[in-house]
Amino acid sequence: MKLDIRRKILLLMGISGLITALLLGAILALGLNIAYNTLDMQAYTMAQGVGEEAVTYSQELTRKRLVELIRLKANHINEVVGEMEGNLVILSDVISQTSDTSSINQRILLKDPRIEKVYSGDWYYLSGADDYPPQDANNLANNLSATMINLTKAEKALPLYFYIGSNKGWSLRINILHDKNEQVILPASALTREYDARDRSWYKYVMKSDKKSEPVYIPLYNAAGDIPLMSIAMPYRDENGIAGVLGVSFPTSTLTDSIEDNTRDHSEMGFNLDSEGHVLFSTLSVDELAENRPDYDLRNSSNESLAQAAQHMTAGETGSTIVNLYGESYFLVYAPVGTQGWSLGELIEFSEVQEPANHIGFLVKSELKKIQYELQPIFSHVRTISLIAFVLLLITIFLVSRPMAEHFSRSVRTLSDGVKHITEGNFSEKLTLNSGDEMELLAERFNAMTSDLNTYMDDLTRVTQEQAKVTAGLDVATKIQKGMLPEGGITSPLVSLDAQMQPAIEVGGDFYDYYYLDDTHLAFTIADVSDKGIPSAIFMVVSKIILKNCISLYYQDSLATAVTLANDQCSQLSTDGMFVTVWTSVLNTETGELVYVNAGHNPPVLLHDKELIYLPKGKNPVIGFMEGIEYTQQSTMIKPDSLLFLYTDGITEAMNERKEMFSKERMEEVLKGLEDVSPKESIDIVGQAVAKFAGEANQSDDITMVAVKYTGIKG
Repeated sequence: MKLDIRRKILLLMGISGLITALLLGAILALGLNIAYNTLDMQAYTMAQGVGEEAVTYSQELTRKRLVELIRLKANHINEVVGEMEGNLVILSDVISQTSDTSSINQRILLKDPRIEKVYSGDWYYLSGADDYPPQDANNLANNLSATMINLTKAEKALPLYFYIGSNKGWSLRINILHDKNEQVILPASALTREYDARDRSWYKYVMKSDKKSEPVYIPLYNAAGDIPLMSIAMPYRDENGIAGVLGVSFPTSTLTDSIEDNTRDHSEMGFNLDSEGHVLFSTLSVDELAENRPDYDLRNSSNESLAQAAQHMTAGETGSTIVNLYGESYFLVYAPVGTQGWSLGELIEFSEVQEPANHIGFLVKSELKKIQYELQPIFSHVRTISLIAFVLLLITIFLVSRPMAEHFSRSVRTLSDGVKHITEGNFSEKLTLNSGDEMELLAERFNAMTSDLNTYMDDLTRVTQEQAKVTAGLDVATKIQKGMLPEGGITSPLVSLDAQMQPAIEVGGDFYDYYYLDDTHLAFTIADVSDKGIPSAIFMVVSKIILKNCISLYYQDSLATAVTLANDQCSQLSTDGMFVTVWTSVLNTETGELVYVNAGHNPPVLLHDKELIYLPKGKNPVIGFMEGIEYTQQSTMIKPDSLLFLYTDGITEAMNERKEMFSKERMEEVLKGLEDVSPKESIDIVGQAVAKFAGEANQSDDITMVAVKYTGIKG
């Protein structure tokens, strides 16, 4: 016998309800019984496991925090030492570029520490074993004075001892101390007639080094009252070649005090290793970690845990480990210090890390015990309620099955009749169903479907027209933005320039600019607005116009004044926290003097004689963030046949399909081969290298480059 849909639904609901009730009852009863019987057995194991996980998690959080802190300290040491390296390179360039000192205004007279007192900031002279007259040193001091003031006026890592040792034996020095009125105290050996620069350990070390064009690090030596000093030095040149050694020394306390000031974290158990495993400086007195032991390699320590940690540190790794020292366990965190090959380590008593974690584990176990006792009476109530619910469910199934079957079948029959008309092509047919359930909703969906089909073509046409208008607007905005950027570059006997901007979307946030201020002064700029899209493009146009107007009007006062005024105007117009990083400069095309202001931008790369140098960045903030900021300018001399390459972070942070960044290192490898090519060719080569690296990956940021080839006046 065939059953109609009403009887099928009735039979299905009855069987399904009965089976469901039986299964639910059986599962619930079995589950409650198993849970009750195993609760006591599992509670202890769970408490132990969760407690151990809590301890492990707490330790890991503490370890990560300590590793981040040591990385911050290591980065700060790299910044301080890197700034010292840059200062030495600048001073060496100033000395080497000055061949005629006869016309220098003699504003500074050197002091002789053997007969008069010397204070912080005073230039003083030691004549050497040959008792060389001070005229050359006096001219050199007057030539370097302005540069030295600019390099040290904002220096907080003190004290610093700058020195120049001539190959004629004389020494020129200046000490920058915490207090400008503090007297310079020299060891007795430096005040004798026999004191000669050529006999100093730092002089001999530099002269024996293979590196003749960049700073080297001198092993610790005792000076300034038997205080161990670190030193960075390099040769300097005159018209006859290497003329001596230029350097800066500083006690290890200069770095440790600077770290404490910068991170607000004081550590009495820190040390620094070089790449050979030697302890450069240390706050610990234990033999293995004592400083000033150039013959001792920590990697060969009899303390196995300490030796293994030293292996990781000299390999340039960042991490943490546990070492045994003083008969106790310590937590050692370490991180590499920039490109110097150093590694900074810090010891923390293991109990300081372990005690908070153990406390958390104890609290977790206690709470789980409380939960265990509270669950026991709940199980009894659940069993009773479950049994009552099971009986009520069976009764309900039998009572509601028949009317529900009738109700569902009536709606289905009505829906079937209505759908038949719709399938015949009558889209004006409307289904009327007042069942109050999903069947009524299904009927409404059929009615809505027919209405949607009638309006679909109209909506599609309207959306297509609106999209065309938006696309046209973006095309116009892109053309306007490109029209704001100068094209064609600059080509002259003294200097040539080219630039390119490739936005990541239709309208970008980067920009560049270049223009002559007069016959001999060329201004050029590169910038990166903090956002992308139309808002950043508008702010880019405003910033570009303001910068050009301020530089054109006020550059003769100073480039810093012009940028300060531009920042005030941009800050007034900035909305939603928008700002712009800017690197702008004025080049004297006859002398090669480059005056620049770096407002939070990537430092440009200067390529000369197959050597890459990043121009010092300075400490200026971005433009447009806050009014009333006084910006400072920097300057350097560009030698003839030099290439200056400006870029935004769209170059170094370009990503490939594996989410790897192009990086500064890859950019430097490309730039090393571009010394003899034109600015346009250099931009094309770098752009092709980035595109090849990125592959099929979408461009993640605007890419902007400016290349300046300075030919200069030769001879």
